[in-house]
Amino acid sequence: MATRRFVFAAIALMFPLTAFAQRPRPASQGPADIQRAVEIIRDWQQIRTADGSRVCRLQAVLNRFIEVDRVLDPMQPNVSLSRVQDRLAEARRLVPQDRDQASFKLRALLITADQIFDPHQSPDVAAQRERFHREVLEPAYRLVTPEVIGFVESAQQLDLALRSVAQTESDMSALILHAIHGDCTPSERER
Repeated sequence: MATRRFVFAAIALMFPLTAFAQRPRPASQGPADIQRAVEIIRDWQQIRTADGSRVCRLQAVLNRFIEVDRVLDPMQPNVSLSRVQDRLAEARRLVPQDRDQASFKLRALLITADQIFDPHQSPDVAAQRERFHREVLEPAYRLVTPEVIGFVESAQQLDLALRSVAQTESDMSALILHAIHGDCTPSERER
């Protein structure tokens, strides 16, 4: 009699477990989909890293243009012109040499700056500064600032998605531990 009860108890226990293990799972829960999600996140990371590097260089060029404006001193026009040439040379090295529209426009602004601060002309710092503001610095601000803002917004969205993934990973780790130890919370027992 005890053996019969034991067999019935074993059948009663194994039947639901077997049914649970054999139930169809949605396609989104398969290992291939998890691997694809990992690949997508890696692709996002590579794209954002490349974008971040590009945007950083664009901002660095804008910073050199701002420094050009700061070194202009009407009391020392020749010294100012020398410092300006140094900052423009730095900006020229920093501009990405890709075919991106923003990079192309910055290279065009550098050509304009070279024309404004032509070393073969006598320096007129006030006129050069005004023209530099109008033809180089303001267009550079209008060009670079949206690029930086766009990158920051997309990076924040990616960061939010990654935080969600990290939270999900933490929740899954907790569920795994509960499942292994059988110490589920009251809300988990009711499901």
